[in-house]
Amino acid sequence: MDVIALLRVSSEAQAGADRQGLPSQREACQRIASAHRARIVEWVELDGVSGAEVLADPRFRALLARLADPSIEGVVAAAFDRLFRPTRFSDFAILDAFADSGARIYTGSGVLDPKQPNDALLGLIS
Repeated sequence: MDVIALLRVSSEAQAGADRQGLPSQREACQRIASAHRARIVEWVELDGVSGAEVLADPRFRALLARLADPSIEGVVAAAFDRLFRPTRFSDFAILDAFADSGARIYTGSGVLDPKQPNDALLGLIS
């Protein structure tokens, strides 16, 4: 199973190894992928990008577009909040890209399949 790993930090302070920075997130993504027997085929690193502003970043939009590729089965992230932080209801449209493609979200908390009604609700709550 092929997945894309997403790493995101908002500020330099978050990027440090002693925080949930990029090195820590990279290790977590590798552990999560391994636990699900997934192969990370692409790494997307968003450094200095707020979770509320991910849709403005072309790298994030490209990640969502890649979900249309049937060989990509999901996105792995250290935590759900690395994916996005909603500030408007329209931000939840990010989950539509997953539901439309059938891609899943893999985090340390488990697997979320936004195509399934219960998982879609959990995504809204998370």
